[in-house]
Amino acid sequence: HLDLSTVLKVSQTVQGETNLEKLITAIMRLALEHAGAQRGLLILPHGDAYRIDAEAKGSDAGVAVDVRQTSIGVDDLPRSVLQYVVRTRERVLLQDASAESEFAPDEYLRRHHARSVLCLPLLKQTRLTGIIYLENNLTSGAFTPARMALLELLASDAAISLENARLYRDLQEREARVRRLIDANIIGIFIWHADGRVLDANEEFLRIIGYRREDLVSSGLRWTDFTLPEWREVDRRLLEELKQGGGHRSEEREYLRKDGTRVPVLTGGTMFEGVPDEGLAFVIDLTERKRDEAEIRTLKEQLYRENLALRDEVDRASMFEEIVGASQTLKALLSRIAKVAPTDSTVFISGETGTGKELVARAVHKRSRRAERAFVSVNCAALAPTLISSELFGHEKGAFTGATQRRLGRFELADGGTIFLDEVGELLPETQVMLLRVLQEREFERVGGTQAIHVDVRVIAATNRDLKAAIATGSFRQDLYYRLNVFPVEVPPLRERKDDLLMLVEYFVQRYASRAGKSIRSIDKKTVELLHAYDWPGNIRELQNVIERSVVLTAGDVFAVDELWLSTESSRPTI
Repeated sequence: HLDLSTVLKVSQTVQGETNLEKLITAIMRLALEHAGAQRGLLILPHGDAYRIDAEAKGSDAGVAVDVRQTSIGVDDLPRSVLQYVVRTRERVLLQDASAESEFAPDEYLRRHHARSVLCLPLLKQTRLTGIIYLENNLTSGAFTPARMALLELLASDAAISLENARLYRDLQEREARVRRLIDANIIGIFIWHADGRVLDANEEFLRIIGYRREDLVSSGLRWTDFTLPEWREVDRRLLEELKQGGGHRSEEREYLRKDGTRVPVLTGGTMFEGVPDEGLAFVIDLTERKRDEAEIRTLKEQLYRENLALRDEVDRASMFEEIVGASQTLKALLSRIAKVAPTDSTVFISGETGTGKELVARAVHKRSRRAERAFVSVNCAALAPTLISSELFGHEKGAFTGATQRRLGRFELADGGTIFLDEVGELLPETQVMLLRVLQEREFERVGGTQAIHVDVRVIAATNRDLKAAIATGSFRQDLYYRLNVFPVEVPPLRERKDDLLMLVEYFVQRYASRAGKSIRSIDKKTVELLHAYDWPGNIRELQNVIERSVVLTAGDVFAVDELWLSTESSRPTI
């Protein structure tokens, strides 16, 4: 017969434990203590497979329980017995395992000389929640009717308690994952009730809406407190959808902060399983993103205005498209411009200072398919060495001291158009490497950034230096030189195109006279002879300056130049 105190002890021990590992230990210890078994296994389902979750062994010192998860091997128990219990949901009791039965051929029984074997299904209603396997290798008939009655009771309680403990463990793990997410403060998270209460929230969420934790605890914060009136009806509909099992789509909206200001956010949420009327919402602060978007819009608008101003300046100056002269030397130059302009080839312009290299670059751009897009000019020699990379490729906010906001570089401003790199021979080695990457891969990274930015830019470079000599001294990269020198164009000095001098003089006289509001009808003959005799070491730029100065000082309608203004030393540049 069953001892009542033993029955109560077994039931209370099993039913009162919610910790899964402790429950498994208690079940196996009770099974061995009251069954007369030497060894036992607890087998539980894991998905579509069964695994051993605990092994118990009895000795004179007591029962030792090893809680672990392992696959079932051939030396763990008779497979035929296990398969029968799984298939039929019925127990198997072998009072003498060596006697003839349908399980006698099992290799395990012969190899381990098992005498008494019991395999009990743990059933919750008709669902198999686990299996207890017990064996005794010393004696047959170990599992007496009294012991069997107690084990049946243990199996019944264990089936229910194991199921509850596993559900409780899963719930704790889910709650722990949610808590880790909440405490991480990567995004704002709050737990809400359908009646409007905010039950809990992390610091990031409280920061977003401008409340303190004291507000949450003491005054009973409600989600209607930070929901704008125009969103409340939408939220009520979303709540009904969630209650009916629908997923909550993420959406952009604005929350009302405690100080009355608005904050742009991205929100989403869901309801907890098995917890009626409670759910979790995530909130991402979009303030920085919206600020960046506004900054980009401002920069684009600024770029558009600058492009319009640049085109207007080009049209007003007219010389940007019009190169003055008719000499054979100039015609040869214009012929090369006409051939290369319609292509996207990189153009390398060389020539002495003041010869009009930028003028040639603009002429190439104006006659290209990119003529309606930006022409961005950069004088590499005029930029501080430490700022060249930032100027060309832009920088991210905080990339260096003074970088208070993201800035687009000249290459991004020239996207779709043409960039003119004047005095390219002055670039620092590290900037040369970045420029080489742009030429090879058409991409770069802003200073302080990690994102690759792709651009469609035609590159025109110019220099008055001997880059081959710079390559020999190691100050200019040879691979960059060959990337730039795809289509070389050499601009002749003014002394080699004296046939154009009179035409240039007339052009500049009329240009500056018009600006000064003067009417100049002729040019002094002696001045023409003087200008022809001069060697013009500063080339067209020097001619332009001399004529502008003379126009300012001319009182009548005859243009003349003071010969003292012309340098007596025509020291020609080496290039």
